[in-house]
Amino acid sequence: MNMNSVNNKYIKYFLIAFFSFSIIFSRSFYGLYFLDFRLGEIMVAISLLLYFYFMYKRKMFSDSYQKIIYILFGIFASFIISLILEEGFFFSNYLFKSSSYIWTISFMFLGIIYSLNKENFEHFSYAMSVSLLILYLFFKNHPKFFVDFFLNNSDKFELAKASNMLISILFVNILNYHVISNKKFVNYYFIFSTSLFLPLMIFNSRGSFLSLCFFIILFLIYRKEIYSDSLINTTIFIAIFSLTFVISTYNIFGAFDFSKRSEQNQVEIGSISSNLNKLVKNKETISVFLSFYVYEGRLYSRDGTTDWRLDIWQDVVEDLNDRNKVLTGYGYSEIIPVMVDPEAPGRLGEDGLNENVHNYIFTILSRGGLIQLLLFTYLHFKIFVIYKKKNRNNFILVLMIPAFFNAFLDVAMESVQFPLMYYLLIGFLLSPKEYLKNNS
Repeated sequence: MNMNSVNNKYIKYFLIAFFSFSIIFSRSFYGLYFLDFRLGEIMVAISLLLYFYFMYKRKMFSDSYQKIIYILFGIFASFIISLILEEGFFFSNYLFKSSSYIWTISFMFLGIIYSLNKENFEHFSYAMSVSLLILYLFFKNHPKFFVDFFLNNSDKFELAKASNMLISILFVNILNYHVISNKKFVNYYFIFSTSLFLPLMIFNSRGSFLSLCFFIILFLIYRKEIYSDSLINTTIFIAIFSLTFVISTYNIFGAFDFSKRSEQNQVEIGSISSNLNKLVKNKETISVFLSFYVYEGRLYSRDGTTDWRLDIWQDVVEDLNDRNKVLTGYGYSEIIPVMVDPEAPGRLGEDGLNENVHNYIFTILSRGGLIQLLLFTYLHFKIFVIYKKKNRNNFILVLMIPAFFNAFLDVAMESVQFPLMYYLLIGFLLSPKEYLKNNS
C-alpha cells in the first residue's frame, strides 16, 4: 500500500468523523475549544485563507469558474470599502465574526475539487445517512456523557437548531442522490428521513418546516420514479411516509398537538392586538394579505414571531436611509444599531447574544450595503446559469430554494455549519469533470 492511499484513507476517516459530529451535535460541536479558539472560529479562519488562495489560483479553473471568482473579487472590494468608510481594523475579532458570511463562500471550491472523486464518497454518504438518524434519536435524549463533554469543552451545549437540521437533511439526501449507486436506498432513505424530521421541524421552526416541504416537493419532481413507476411504488411511498410521520409525531409531541407557545409569542401578541384595536377605532383602510396588514405606513403580522422580524427589517431599511448608508452598509465593527435600539428593547434576547437580524438579505444589506447585496445576488444567479448550461436541468434549485427560503427567515448563512454544507454541495453539484483546465 503506497503512502498516498494511506493518506487518502485517513482523510476519508477524518471527513466522516468531522461531518458526523457536525450533523449530530451541530452548534455544540463548533463551540469546542482548541487552544483558546472555538472550532467555528477556526473554520471561518480556514475559509478566509481559502478565499484568498482560490482568488490567487483562479487560473487553475476553467473560464466559467473564473467568472465566479471575479465576483468574489467584487464582494471583497465592497468589504474593503465598508471597512475604510467606518475606519475599521481588519484583524478585529468582531469584524472577523460579522463578515464570516463572505469568507465561507470559498468552501464551494473545495466542493468543486472533491467532486472529481464522487465514486470515493459512497462510504462517506452512507455514514452521513446514519449520522442524520442519530441526530433525530439524540434530539430529545442526548447521552449524559456527551452533554457533560460539551459543557466542559465547548462554549455551550445546545440542541440542534432547525436551520442546521434542515441543511443536514439537504446535505445527506442530495449527496446520496449523486454518489450512492443503490437507487432504491436513495429513494427509500429520502422518504423515511424527510417524514421523520417533518414533525420535529413543526416543533422547532415553521420557516424550516416550510423549507423542508419545498425540498420534498422539488426532489420528487426530479425523482418521479419514487412514486410514479407503478401503483405499487406509489402505495409503498405513501405508506412509508405516512407511517413514519405518525410515529415521529407521537415521539415528539405525544399527541397530534402541533402548537408551540412561548412567553415571547405571548408578549408579542399583546402589541399586535393593540395595533389591530387602533385600526378598528380609527376606521383605517388597511391592506391585508393572509396574516399581514399595513398600519401607518409599516407592515405588521398577526403572528408574534413574524411581526418581531418585520419590525427589525423595516427598522434596518429606515435607519440605513437616515444615516445615508444604504449603498455601503454599517460595516462590520459593531452590532447592527437597530438590534440595540433602546426604543425596541429585548432584541438581543435573554442571553444578550442575539445580534443577527434573522434574514440573509438584510444581513448583507446591513453589513455591506446595496452594492454588496447586488453582488451576492449576481453570484448565485451566475452559479445557477453555469449549472444549467453544463447539466441542462434545474436540479440545483432543489438545494437553493429551500436553503434560501430558510436563510431569509433565520440565522443560517451567518453561522458555520449551514454555509459550510451549503457551499460544499453547491461546488459538488457544479462540477463536471472538466472544471479544471488541466483536470488534475
